[in-house]
Amino acid sequence: MNRTNSTQTSGWQFKGRHALIAFFSLFGLFIIANTIMVTSAITTWSGLDRPKAYIHGLKYNEVLTSAATQKQSGWSGSLHIEQQESADLNLVFRPLKDGVISPKVDRVTASFRRPTMASMDQIFELSKTSDGDFILLQSFSATRGQWDVDLTAYAGPIGQEVQMFRSIQRVILE
Repeated sequence: MNRTNSTQTSGWQFKGRHALIAFFSLFGLFIIANTIMVTSAITTWSGLDRPKAYIHGLKYNEVLTSAATQKQSGWSGSLHIEQQESADLNLVFRPLKDGVISPKVDRVTASFRRPTMASMDQIFELSKTSDGDFILLQSFSATRGQWDVDLTAYAGPIGQEVQMFRSIQRVILE
């Protein structure tokens, strides 16, 4: 008896070289995607929130002691930030001692830090007004997102000044 195969084959067949091409194409796609993600991560995040983070971590108990001392001494502050249409900021800081504006404060610095982008950090000297508030007179166009505002108030002449108050607040700009 003569048997013939009743299945017909098409002109194209999936062979070993097709499997090899599919295998390498898939891995190539993964490598391209990972390269894009790694490049994006490296260029947009510094990896550290602050320089010498490890050293600062070792000194954290001193920071806690300083904060407790500041709280016991009655120092506090009120911060008001208003974003204008031009994206510039109006910043007003009022240093308080036992709930009253303190005339002892001579100078205040404001450091704007971006938690994920150290290259955008800026430090400003605030100007004292006649009513004891400190305002930002310089133009500062902040991009949207989270910012840490580090306010430090000093008393005394420059070079002999004493830190009276320090506050770090996270603000979200839209």
